[in-house]
Amino acid sequence: MDQDRPPILPVRSGRTPIAGLLAGLALLLAPPSGLLAETLIPDSVREAAQARIDAGHYQSLLIGVSDGGPTEWLSLGQLSQGGPAPDPHTLYEIGSLTKPFTAALLALAADHDTLSLDATVGEMLGNDTPLDHRLKEAVTLRQLATHQSGLPDTPDDLAPSDPNRLFEDYDRNRLLAFLSRHPLAAHPGQHFSYSNLGYALLGHLLEQHYSQAFDDALMARITTPLGLDSTALKPDPELLDREAPGYDYDLHRAPPWSWRAFQAAGSLRSTGHDLMQWMQAQQSPPDTPLGQALWRLHQPQFRLGGNGRAMGLGWQLLGSDEQRVAWHGGRTAGHAVFAAFQPEGKRRVVIMANTGNGVDHLGLALMNPAHTVPPLQESRPLDPKLGALYAGRYRLSPGFVVTVRQTEQGLYLRAPGRPSLRLYPLDDERFMTRGVESELRFVDNEAGGIAHLEIRAPHGGVQIATRMQSTDNPAPRTVKRLAPEELARFAGRFRINGTTEFHLEPDADRLLLSSGKGPSRPLYPAPGNRFFHRNQPLELEFAGQTSGEPGTRLILYRNGQRHEAHRVGDDQ
Repeated sequence: MDQDRPPILPVRSGRTPIAGLLAGLALLLAPPSGLLAETLIPDSVREAAQARIDAGHYQSLLIGVSDGGPTEWLSLGQLSQGGPAPDPHTLYEIGSLTKPFTAALLALAADHDTLSLDATVGEMLGNDTPLDHRLKEAVTLRQLATHQSGLPDTPDDLAPSDPNRLFEDYDRNRLLAFLSRHPLAAHPGQHFSYSNLGYALLGHLLEQHYSQAFDDALMARITTPLGLDSTALKPDPELLDREAPGYDYDLHRAPPWSWRAFQAAGSLRSTGHDLMQWMQAQQSPPDTPLGQALWRLHQPQFRLGGNGRAMGLGWQLLGSDEQRVAWHGGRTAGHAVFAAFQPEGKRRVVIMANTGNGVDHLGLALMNPAHTVPPLQESRPLDPKLGALYAGRYRLSPGFVVTVRQTEQGLYLRAPGRPSLRLYPLDDERFMTRGVESELRFVDNEAGGIAHLEIRAPHGGVQIATRMQSTDNPAPRTVKRLAPEELARFAGRFRINGTTEFHLEPDADRLLLSSGKGPSRPLYPAPGNRFFHRNQPLELEFAGQTSGEPGTRLILYRNGQRHEAHRVGDDQ
């Protein structure tokens, strides 16, 4: 990736010069926040948003809030260096905010009594369809729409040729081939597990039901009837002329995303104006079949735990039935959005950024005064000598190695198959990242060198990456094909430290590791009685092999930790 800041781009506008001038004047002539009798955007959120623009977390931000009346808009930053500010008609990639639109197509068919939410995949496609039998027999449309299908977030074989274009290589044939082999990571209906893959399949099923391409069905039945003229999967030239250029976490130009087989999970583009109109239609649905479908979207399908957390169709829900909030975020390589509304109230909030950094924390603060925006972490200059000391390779598991390199711009970390992340110094040892919001710390050894790298997730959990020497080599991550009878020899129950138990079971050409908590993890065989996860630092190594059989002892590598486990019998 080119780490230089982008050149100044020409100003682009899809409206007539007069219309564009009037839109700009409307923003310029809006009274400053201190003169508004009742501003809908508190000073605390304005200041937090501006501070993040100033610190380079976003290229620009567009914030809209309504309490039933006219929307109050706040526009900060520039769409490009020297370019215009965003306005309510600027077009953005909305990523996963596409999912409630997909769910609306599903709800519309269900409300017409032509489709049951509890119809299975097999009932939709026919049992002769070459998909995994568990998927066809057990997974329902409702489970796909509420992330309870047991499908993983993405296919194990996603492996994009360009990590900055995540889904561009994955077409419909690859999707169906994967789903025919080993789709489930958990038993359907038992766990909430967010799944882009589930929505990719749901989009395919809806195409079959409507006998129409997904984008055509969405336009004919949802966006056109609601007057959402600037919401589309395939924008026309006039719309594209209004599109905000995308920037990554570090304000370098990011490519637009092509979602291919995952279009129903995240391929829509839209504007702040349209998203406000979309949410208003759900607060005051028309007395039509479409209105009934929109009402169904924010009805709880199942509870997710405390604080009134629940899942609707497409929307995530917070709060009690009387004060419920429906919300969803969306991110691509170069855009981030947040939308939320009160189904039984008046408030609607939309935030749009042409930067890949998430904006949920700003949106939640506008929906709930009790939610505060986290303090902004400020980086400081890094001594180049320290950068040279920290650069190197760090092993999280035998085959999963991250690389830290020093450039003129600073330190960058790269994990296998993922974009580089810039490390911003908080002090001489601690660094933060943007987008994934992790904190990293380099820990020295007694000799004054670097022993390991600690990676701390924002919601807890630490991964330890051990510093590698120049002569060390990572274990190969090459899949070794095993016959079913060979793979079955590695299955069984195992215990770590005599207490924690996990299971290994064959699944097509891989093993599934499960512990009874959350989805199973797929592990693929490699040379030397090893099994590895394709995109996580999780590996197994069977030790003590005798007479061609796997031994009773294995080593589990997870998040940089090494655990010894022993096989246990069925009677233990």
